Amino acid sequence: GDDFLDKLFGTLDMACARFNTILLKLIQEPLKADEYDKKLIECKKAIDKFYFYTNKYRFTNNIKKWYYKIVLHIIGTRQIPKIKKLLEVLEKHDT
Repeated sequence: GDDFLDKLFGTLDMACARFNTILLKLIQEPLKADEYDKKLIECKKAIDKFYFYTNKYRFTNNIKKWYYKIVLHIIGTRQIPKIKKLLEVLEKHDT
């Protein structure tokens, strides 16, 4: 298979797992959830965008793959890490 594609799906799996953990934590504390609305929406959009471009990369010809690789790199380094940071913030509040 395609090693880069495997990395993309690995990133998606991890991002979704973290996002689901965030949702579970916030469901337990509805008052706290309101203060994180904007960040939650940003995280969801980042996952959606990453998934969208992963499929574009997966099903396109080689000429366009380089473009999607760049877009995915930008999303993966600038937006996806926000999910991990939000989870870390919530875990700090738990202790």
